[in-house]
Amino acid sequence: MDTLGFDIGGTDVKAGRMGPNGEVREETRFSTPVDQPPEELVSQIANAVRKLGSSLPVGVACAGIIRARDGFVAASPNLPQLRGFPLRSALEQELSRAVAVLNDANAFVLAEVRTGAGRGFHDVIGLTIGTGVGGGIVLQGKLHTGRSGYGGELGHVILDASGRLCACGNRGCLEALVCRAAILEEYAAQGGRNAADPETVAHRAAAGESAAIRTWDAIGARLGLGLGSLANIFDPELFIVGGGISKANELLLKPARVTLEDAALAPTDQLPEVRVAELSNAAGWIGAAAQAREIE
Repeated sequence: MDTLGFDIGGTDVKAGRMGPNGEVREETRFSTPVDQPPEELVSQIANAVRKLGSSLPVGVACAGIIRARDGFVAASPNLPQLRGFPLRSALEQELSRAVAVLNDANAFVLAEVRTGAGRGFHDVIGLTIGTGVGGGIVLQGKLHTGRSGYGGELGHVILDASGRLCACGNRGCLEALVCRAAILEEYAAQGGRNAADPETVAHRAAAGESAAIRTWDAIGARLGLGLGSLANIFDPELFIVGGGISKANELLLKPARVTLEDAALAPTDQLPEVRVAELSNAAGWIGAAAQAREIE
């Protein structure tokens, strides 16, 4: 059976219809009603469901801290109107059926496992690196979100208690050490000239600039330390790295693998692979559509 997926972002809601083998049959998007009450968002999703396939199972991914067991939005920095909103129950009431609701980073890793870089793997950890760091855990082929459904916030694993201040209020979180702002800060500390974004730093590193190369070596090592810690806890088969920062590709992942090997306790020949994500901006709605298959 086909399923429908929605990915609620701060600017747009991406949506699509996915076939039983993961094939994308249709994609669409509409503007997120950011200045409206959350009920308006629910209404617009319901309208899109009717156009895409009114009788099909529905999954919805949303940026923020989502309680997986009941789809309650505890917090959503880019969608403040959804804070404290029972998103799943509101959607279920509007659509008169069960709806899967999950965090967008969880949707990302589930999508990659089902149809992207993680095809064929069953124990996978995904990280999306950009302004912040999101994470998701798939164990034995299913999302793992913990007892209450708040698990998987991997960007807030603390690596250095006296380190850079994180947006969550703690210091030295993985997010604080490898995010967009941290890259630009590290580049300046390495003596790099003005750069507006990490893409510029990546281009300069690819061109051989030493300050840029040292920057990615430092950021990659920090990422590898986080991966090593996660490897020691979960022993996954694979790490998938996505988000805008993953476009640096081997500039980031090569030093990360070196540090992962040093930090992980497993023998070198049993370390998890580290791959770049494949699905780009479609991962959120695809993962939501995949999760819709799990509705009982």
